[in-house]
Amino acid sequence: MILGGGEIVDSVAPVSLAVTGDVLLARSVNAKMVEIGDFTYPWAGVAEKLRQADIIFINLETPLVKDCKPTTEGMKFWA
Repeated sequence: MILGGGEIVDSVAPVSLAVTGDVLLARSVNAKMVEIGDFTYPWAGVAEKLRQADIIFINLETPLVKDCKPTTEGMKFWA
């Protein structure tokens, strides 16, 4: 195998990859996290499995915007 720097090696250690679909931590999910005071709540069922991977790819569909007021319905477009 040839690595990016052109170095030829006999073997490379395996790397595990965890991939999720779209994750939207807004509206009702955000309301639930605020209600119970736990922002790790959405990950409770999968956190341990994700931690086992060397690389985790999550498509975060939630914008991280300072001072954006939470909502439980509809969309807010904030520019």
